[in-house]
Amino acid sequence: MLFNSYSFIFLFLPIAWIGYWIARGRSNEWGMIALSIASLFFYAYWDVRFLPVLLFSIGINHFVAGMITRIGQWHSRSWLMAGIVFNLGLLGFFKYMNFFSEVSESLTGVAILSVHILLPIGISFFTFQQITYLIDAYRGKTARYDLLHYTVFVAFFPQLISGPIVHHSEMMPQFKTASRPEARSIAIGLSIFIAGLFKKLVLADNIAPFASAVFAASDSGADVTFVETWGALVAFSFQMYFDFSGYSDMAIGLGLMFGIRLPINFRSPYQALSIREYWQRWHITLGRFLTDYVYIPLGGSRVTLPRNLANLIILMFLSGMWHGAGLGFILWGLLNGFWLCCNVIMSRINQMLGITRGSLIPAPVACIMTFLAVSFGWCFFKSANFAGLVNMTETAMGFNGLTLPASFALELGSFAPVLEFLGFSFSGPGHVAIGEWATLGVPMIIASFLIVWTMPNTNQLFLSNDPEYNVEEQGFLIWRPNMVGFVSVSGIFFFAMLFASSISEFLYFQF
Repeated sequence: MLFNSYSFIFLFLPIAWIGYWIARGRSNEWGMIALSIASLFFYAYWDVRFLPVLLFSIGINHFVAGMITRIGQWHSRSWLMAGIVFNLGLLGFFKYMNFFSEVSESLTGVAILSVHILLPIGISFFTFQQITYLIDAYRGKTARYDLLHYTVFVAFFPQLISGPIVHHSEMMPQFKTASRPEARSIAIGLSIFIAGLFKKLVLADNIAPFASAVFAASDSGADVTFVETWGALVAFSFQMYFDFSGYSDMAIGLGLMFGIRLPINFRSPYQALSIREYWQRWHITLGRFLTDYVYIPLGGSRVTLPRNLANLIILMFLSGMWHGAGLGFILWGLLNGFWLCCNVIMSRINQMLGITRGSLIPAPVACIMTFLAVSFGWCFFKSANFAGLVNMTETAMGFNGLTLPASFALELGSFAPVLEFLGFSFSGPGHVAIGEWATLGVPMIIASFLIVWTMPNTNQLFLSNDPEYNVEEQGFLIWRPNMVGFVSVSGIFFFAMLFASSISEFLYFQF
């Protein structure tokens, strides 16, 4: 059941919301029971065969956490290791066994598996979430919680499928504290949900065809031109951002409608001036997990420079593995690790030159360079096979020449010689017609640049005056829970629903 589907918006959500507040009006425990039932139904709706996997994971982790907190830290190390091995084993079996089987078959001719294993949706998210819980239980940072509250913590449907990856310290107190529905919180939550719906239906889904056409051609072995390649990479950059940040907005909005504050997961990442800053703004909760439970235990940045660089490579390698089973994801992680290492070395050079604030590179140039580096990395993320990956990366780096589709020469008319003078050439059939790019593709990309570079983000629009969220960028509170705000959000909702005839999944569902 997709957040952007009619069945969710007009059937499941109203029933779950009304049932939850009625039950919570009776007692906190009844509210949690209603929320757990709604969440488990939501998960089972995808494929009921996945529900036992989720329940099995919840049951084992709750038992292990109970043993850890019961017997004390000195004797609980073995239980912690057993819990981590269980979680990684469960994740590895479902997520990586198909990949290992394909590698084995390609190397030895013998496949490990005779059947294809289906990937339970959201397994990466709820697995990492429970690993943090076990580690914190071992460190004495969490108390024992009953199975009901733990189930809601793991299975809370707004964040179950694609995050944000929540921490027990920010969720459990909210589940245990009874409260009445607040009209303002519900109004803000519904508005954020609609903003995320707009991002997904209007922006991400309408940008997608321009990226998909070129990547599909490359994956099939066709030659793609330099301009097509970079057009597809930029388009996919915006598709990925609006798709995933849209989901995260919808999750936060749904949480507020149920009286629960989920953590912010995006903070204008394409405004970042470096790769390091980009990763502090993109998928914030995943970065928090990897930093707290991998990078810092490895020594973080408080080690020698070579070891610090190695820690960054390890960190992003694991990030790539987390995102998916495939060589492309591994290379994507290693590439981002390389970018981060370059960032660290550049910072050291600035320190040697006595530059304590800013950089040698002007801010607008640094922002564009960061965006292009991130966009280039999507070659590894989006390509469906290795041949397509090589094709896209070589063309993006100009190894196949600065080429445009031959059909562009006729349609560009007298402007074509100007491009030839600048070093471009016209060759290849072209996989996206210039008319399509001119009428929708280019305007969509220009609009996307304006949105991400000049407009306030969702947090600034709706959460600037909420002390619980502590939004750093202040002064952009535009929306207010009044008649003007109601009419504006209603208009956005009805406009977005005009694009809901073709429902598509969120990109991060495959991870």
